[in-house]
Amino acid sequence: MAEMPGKIVPFKSLDVLRGLAALWVVMCHSADHYVGGTPWEKWPLYSFSLRGQLGVVLFFLISGYCIIGAAYSAFSSGKKVRRFAYERDGFTRRIFSQLCSRLFTGGY
Repeated sequence: MAEMPGKIVPFKSLDVLRGLAALWVVMCHSADHYVGGTPWEKWPLYSFSLRGQLGVVLFFLISGYCIIGAAYSAFSSGKKVRRFAYERDGFTRRIFSQLCSRLFTGGY
């Protein structure tokens, strides 16, 4: 049986592409609000920014690849699934806990 490598080398270019995809989504959300109905909407960048839903797909595609790479590295080094899920679970610890505290205290 072949030996599994312990860690996948991170690709810095994927971080750049993921950042560009996020920027594309921001451009999509602001294009109609700030540029629509002005002379700027004749520019090719405006029509490119209207296709921001493709930026969402690209962002999640790259993020999924990064998470799979992190999981592969963790599991090949012997980390358990429960520990990996706890370390990667930012929603429950950061966002959901603040949401619950706001709901229970009545704050907005």
